[in-house]
Amino acid sequence: MTPPSFWYQSRLTLGAILLWPLTLIWRLGAAIKHLMAKPYQPPVPVVVVGNLTAGGTGKTPLVASLAVESAKKGRHPVILMRGHGGSKTAPYRVKPEDQAQDVGDEAKWLQRFAPVVIARNRGHGAGYIIDTIPECDVIIMDDGLQNPSIKTSLKIAVFNGNLGVGNGMVIPAGPMRQTLRSGLDQIDAAVITGADKGVEAMLTSKGFDGPVFASSRHLNSADIKAIHSTPVFAFAGIGYPDGFFNMLRDQGITLTGTRSFADHHPYTAAELMAMTKQAHADGAMLVTTEKDYARLSPNEQAQVTAIRLESRLDGSLLDMVMKARV
Repeated sequence: MTPPSFWYQSRLTLGAILLWPLTLIWRLGAAIKHLMAKPYQPPVPVVVVGNLTAGGTGKTPLVASLAVESAKKGRHPVILMRGHGGSKTAPYRVKPEDQAQDVGDEAKWLQRFAPVVIARNRGHGAGYIIDTIPECDVIIMDDGLQNPSIKTSLKIAVFNGNLGVGNGMVIPAGPMRQTLRSGLDQIDAAVITGADKGVEAMLTSKGFDGPVFASSRHLNSADIKAIHSTPVFAFAGIGYPDGFFNMLRDQGITLTGTRSFADHHPYTAAELMAMTKQAHADGAMLVTTEKDYARLSPNEQAQVTAIRLESRLDGSLLDMVMKARV
C-alpha cells in the first residue's frame, strides 16, 4: 500500500482519529498470534533487522551490508526473509535464476550478497537453513521484529531519520506496527538511516537506553558516474521513493521527472511504456533502484538503468552482530 499522508503529520488528523478504533483490532490480532506461537530455537544466533514502522527505513540495504561485512570477518551468514511479493511459501533457497514474482524482489536482490532462504513461517525457514546449509553460523533475518515463530539473539530496529515514527499511532491510524513503547522494550539497538531530524532525541525521551547507530545510505559512485552527464527520469516502488529521488538530486543528477509507486509494486507493460515514452520525449535516461529492477522482465530491463543503493555501517554495530550468541 501507499502510506496515507496523515501518517506523517505531526498534528492529529481526522483520518487518524477515525481509524484509531481499528488499531485495537490490529493489536489484538498481534497479541493472539504471539500467544499461540511456539517459537523455534535455532542452534545459531539469529540477528533480526526490522522496523517498528511500515517500511521505508533502508532496512534491506542494511541487511546486505551486514551480511557482506560479517562474511569478510569470517562468519557464514544466511539471510532469512518472508519473500514478500513472491508466490513461494514453503522454505526455499533462492537461486540467481529465480524470478521476483516467485521469490520476491528483495530476496532476488539479496541473494547476490549471501545465501537467502525465504519462508512464510520464519521458524520453519530457520530449521531449513540448519538442515541444508551446515556452514551457517549466523542467521540475519530481514524483517520480523513482530514475528513470534523464532527465538532471536539480537534485535535491531531501523528508523528513517527524516520520517521517524510519524504520528506515532498504530496501523491503520499511523505507521507503527506496534506501540512505540512495546517496540523499544524489545529491541537491543536502533539504527537511524539518513539525516537524523530528531529521531535519536525522541528515542531518548521515550526511555530507550540502548545504542543508537547512524547508517548513511548512498548511491553507488560508479553507477552515478555513468549517468552524470545525462538527464534522468526516475521511478521507484520502494518504502520511501522520495529518498531515492533526493539522493539522485544530491549527486547533481538532473531529473526531468519522477514517478512513485507503492512498495513492491508489480509493474505493468503499460506503465513501463508510458515512462519510457516520457523519458524519450525529455531526452532522458530511465532509471530506478536495483530492487525495482529485479521486478522487471529481461526485455523491460534492457530499457532501464539500475542504480545500486548501499549502506555504510557503523563498526560498533557490526561488532554487536559478530558477538551475537544463542
